[in-house]
Amino acid sequence: EYGKVQNTTNVTILNTVPVATTPSITPSPAFTNTSVTAISTYTDDDGTTGSLWFHWFVNAVLTFWEKVTVIPSGSGGSSTLSKGNYSAPDNVTVQVTPNDGTGNGTKVNNSIIITNSSSVIYSAFIKPNASVYTDTALNVSFNVSDIDYHNRVNVFVKWFTNSVLNASYGCVVSNTPFVNITKN
Repeated sequence: EYGKVQNTTNVTILNTVPVATTPSITPSPAFTNTSVTAISTYTDDDGTTGSLWFHWFVNAVLTFWEKVTVIPSGSGGSSTLSKGNYSAPDNVTVQVTPNDGTGNGTKVNNSIIITNSSSVIYSAFIKPNASVYTDTALNVSFNVSDIDYHNRVNVFVKWFTNSVLNASYGCVVSNTPFVNITKN
């Protein structure tokens, strides 16, 4: 004898699409002379190893893309956009798309504005440095450094006598790190 006849229903197990966390971007702030790196964590409820697609946009224009593969669920992936792809004050956006080999998860993104660093004045000298009289013309010389590689830097010089502002001058330094300004 045979047992009781039973009807069965086929059950289809559907794929759960993976998730990526909103990418962090470092360093922050970012300058023209630094590369930026995005890090995002890949998670798949099915436990499937997958990949993260990183799409980098500069001012809404796709500039670079990269696929990071073989990421276990719960682990992170990263991508770096090299310096030279942007300048201040560009908007850099990274968009991350998770993929488990079957489907894409929701795209997530983050943005950063590239910052202009301050120029640095160093090696300032006032000449002459001895025997100064009320009718002596003074000259200040200094070097200017700009890590953003700008060809033009605005410089403001203020002359003080006994802690009282005596005169101020503004100039634009172009293509040279050495400047002379004379105060008569």
